[in-house]
Amino acid sequence: MSIQDIAYETLPGVFHAKMWGVEVNSSILNELIEKAQKNINHKARLCLHPDVDDSIQVTYLAFYSPYKDRIHCHPTRVEVISPISGRAQYSTYTSTGNFVGSKILLGGSSHAFGTPKNIWHTIEVLGEFFLMIEIGNGPFSKLSTVYLDNKDY
Repeated sequence: MSIQDIAYETLPGVFHAKMWGVEVNSSILNELIEKAQKNINHKARLCLHPDVDDSIQVTYLAFYSPYKDRIHCHPTRVEVISPISGRAQYSTYTSTGNFVGSKILLGGSSHAFGTPKNIWHTIEVLGEFFLMIEIGNGPFSKLSTVYLDNKDY
């Protein structure tokens, strides 16, 4: 089974499940990591929610080294992150971009945490790759993520 069997690609490296209830196995997650490696931005996502308008958003995110988010926040949603595999650093910042603190995210640690609305943060891959699941409320819109540098890309 492959990602194309359960999802359709909406943008390069962005896949949405064809329906709720699809099964995700280790071969699909490995394929997602491979897609992140080949993607120009070193990131790939598999959204288990079929539609951006769904009220709950459940997404597997794969990041490949060298990957680091731009500093961003989510003004309309909280998000819950649970590491699955690999290692990354999660850092928080003030609204002016000053570093506040960080923690190491380790896959397989059975650890999850929430990021409240309007907390500026980044994720940086520390090993070869990092795989996590992210849960947040929807619907998704262009305003769901705001970047500190105000560039919309």
